[in-house]
Amino acid sequence: MANHKWESNLPAEDRWVEGRLASLESDREWAPDAGAALGRLRERRHARRIAARRWIWTTIAASATMAVLMTIPASRACAQQPGACVQRIFHTSAGTAVTSPPLVAVPSVGPAVPESSARPGGIHSPQIAPVGPETPPADFREIGSVSAPVCVDIYIDFDCGHCGAFVRDVVPRLRAKYVDTGRVKLVLHNYPLPSHPYARLAARYADAAGELGYYGAAVEQLFATRQTWDESGDIDSQIAQVIPADAMEQLRVRLRNGGEADPALSADVAAGQADHLDRTPFVVVAAGGKRQAITETPLSFEAIARELDLKLKP
Repeated sequence: MANHKWESNLPAEDRWVEGRLASLESDREWAPDAGAALGRLRERRHARRIAARRWIWTTIAASATMAVLMTIPASRACAQQPGACVQRIFHTSAGTAVTSPPLVAVPSVGPAVPESSARPGGIHSPQIAPVGPETPPADFREIGSVSAPVCVDIYIDFDCGHCGAFVRDVVPRLRAKYVDTGRVKLVLHNYPLPSHPYARLAARYADAAGELGYYGAAVEQLFATRQTWDESGDIDSQIAQVIPADAMEQLRVRLRNGGEADPALSADVAAGQADHLDRTPFVVVAAGGKRQAITETPLSFEAIARELDLKLKP
């Protein structure tokens, strides 16, 4: 009764506060359930452990997948031309040079020409063209008699290691057996693959050097230093090592005056497309108005010789 009287004497605001406090008092019959609380805590801990394990295993699986992808060995063609392999996967071609992504074939080359038959500064003898400074032929990329009944067109890419081996080892054998006897003429054509960013520039350097009488020296140097200029694009400094300074200046002038357009190079690419080129090096034997591509892989001297023997039969 005294408490009630005391509360009635409180201001209205205080009576409201006291009423709210009284309503917050817990039920005297309530008792904490320790077991239920402990169970809930254990459930939460278990859920967190499951989430952590899932995250750990997901991370391990992703890492393992990346490791496997990085260690799978690529094919030799992909190792040589990764850009061409990507084009094959997506069915696209990088650039306008070719409409179908070419591949690099692994040729089977014949025995190397003995060192005693090599002449300093150019391709192993018999040479592709004069080393210089002799007067270049009308077409420095032709080897043999213009009246030969059979012509062998050879498409090369200066950034293709197999092309370098073919020019170094197979071409001299073809010349010794067929060209020097007047029966066959060889013609080299440029076919820079779109996956090789500096191959087109290398072809232009070789042609400009050929116009000055240094085609053989330029070809050998480009193939010998391919791994260097393939990374840096510095073809000029490599060619300058085998061509006299005054001729090198003329070569640079020719490249500047010609700009990026090169009608001869465009003609070679168009011819390769017409011959359904699908790899480099690529060989087509022409005789009697008919053209026959050597489709055997790996491309070898023996494969070309068999076709030539058929064409040269009396």
